Order: sequence, then C-alpha cells, then structure tokens
Amino acid sequence: MDPQSKATLEHHIPDLAALVEPLVPDEALLVRVEDRWDTFDDGGALRTMTADFGPEEDGPSIKQMRHIVSERMAASGKHLEFEDELRRDVYQQGTTVLRVWLSAALIPPEYLLDCVRVDAKIAAPGGCPFTFSKIFDRFRNQLGKATCTAAVREHTMSLVALEKIGFVSERVSLEGVDPKRLSDLTKQGFKALDGGIYLLEQATTDVGIRVEVAPAAKGISLSCLMAKNPDQGDD
Repeated sequence: MDPQSKATLEHHIPDLAALVEPLVPDEALLVRVEDRWDTFDDGGALRTMTADFGPEEDGPSIKQMRHIVSERMAASGKHLEFEDELRRDVYQQGTTVLRVWLSAALIPPEYLLDCVRVDAKIAAPGGCPFTFSKIFDRFRNQLGKATCTAAVREHTMSLVALEKIGFVSERVSLEGVDPKRLSDLTKQGFKALDGGIYLLEQATTDVGIRVEVAPAAKGISLSCLMAKNPDQGDD
C-alpha cells in the first residue's frame, strides 16, 4: 500500500497493518478501516479487523488488486474455502483467519466506493480491547455502569483529502444500563424519538457529531458518528 495508507493503518490498527502489508500492492490506497470486537454466550470473544482499499489512478484495477492479494494469501497460508455468495476467499495463517473479496465502502452519509476488502479474525478473550475517543467516552459515561458485549471503531478517509480521516464511527452494545439513565438523556440535550431512540446532533467548525442511543437485542446500543474537518488531526 502507499506510504500514507500504511502510516494510517499502523496508527489505528497496527496488528492488521502487520498482516496486510505483505499482501496488498504498493498502489493500494486505504479507504476505510474497522476494528470490531464481539462476545458470545459461551464466554468466547472474536476480534475482526477490516481494511478497504481502492486503486491509485495508474495502478492495478480493483479486480487485479483482489487477485494479487488472494495469490499472496495463498502463498503464505492455507486456503480454507471459497464463499460463493460473496465470491470471498478464506485463508488461514497460524491462528488467524484472513478473507479477501470485492465490496463497497460506505462513505457517510450514503456514498459507496468500490474496494477490495481484507479482514482478519482472531480470538480476543477478556474485556473490550479498544480505547475510544474523548467525545465518545463522555457519552458512554453518561450511561453509567454497564457491561460492554460488542464494540466497533471505524475510520473512513475523506473524499476531498484521501490522506485524511473524514469520518470516525464508534459503537458499543451495552447490557445492564439503568433505565433512569436513559430518561435522563433528555436533560443532556438528546431528543426522545419513537421506538425508545434518543438522538443528539451537534456541530462546531472542527467536527460534527451524531449520537444515537437505541434498544438492542440485549440491552442498548450507543453509536457516535463524527464528521471531521480534513484540516484537523486524525485521532
């Protein structure tokens, strides 16, 4: 991948950067990166690290990039299966499962960009391994003590400055939130919507945020989307 994409991926998910750097061609541009952590009823936990890549103008096509990545995965690991529905190849390197396929990265609010998607799955027992932004932590703390059962951190590049982070999305699933904490959200500027959803939207010259608290299968979900000024830092 190109040097700026490599630096961005190493900064946000160094574990994934180490895995995909030997696999992705030099002309690949990082479009989106996502780190996901899920827990299961049997006590297990899984971490899924994802990177979406687009081509440089004079580089290989999307299909050529996908072929290159798949060939390099095959040379360094064991091919497990081909998932026909998504036309996705699945490989294994040690205890890590790697997958590659053609997909589309969502650039908020609704732009889709064709990409090569590469992800890596590893066992991740214990507590949530992520560090969230100060903005997200502020809203998370308003909900009081609760058990985190799933979490996602996603960084998407800006379409006007592809070397910069344009959007940051952070999400958690929580169990055991005190119902009074939810009703108190309206005192913090949230709007109460139908279906038990609470919504807050704010904007400054540096960042616009959209925070949503909503019912989930077990407990609630808290999500925060930050649209960043490309002139600002990438944390």
